[in-house]
Amino acid sequence: MKLVAIVFFSCLFYTGFSQALPDGTMIPMELTEDVSVFKYKQGASVPFVVSQDVKVDGKVVIPAQAKVRAVVTISKKPAPHEGGELRVDIYDVMAMDGTTVKLADCWLFTTGAQNYNGKGALLRKGTRKNCNTIKSTN
Repeated sequence: MKLVAIVFFSCLFYTGFSQALPDGTMIPMELTEDVSVFKYKQGASVPFVVSQDVKVDGKVVIPAQAKVRAVVTISKKPAPHEGGELRVDIYDVMAMDGTTVKLADCWLFTTGAQNYNGKGALLRKGTRKNCNTIKSTN
């Protein structure tokens, strides 16, 4: 009986981390390398990581450096006199308990005209983005 109680309470402790994460919780993240319209094609994964621990009641729910699932959804190379376009959609991140934490409508968009060199759409390494959580539908 004692063993059953230990297993039960252990399961309670290890489950529900992400369920305890309130909707709208801000997840800070950043790019770990430059993302260029010349290197990243539509459908490519983008190297985003969580930039600092996300905690609930003092407990880490999502650790810093957790990988974020982000994908290039628009990658248009520049035509003459244009700068091209680049859009990255950011979908979700895994919590410490192994559950997927979905992120609200979160994305980045840039054009070559918005960059310093104007030669092609580029998101620089270290670019930061804050996304909010949404309740999972599964």
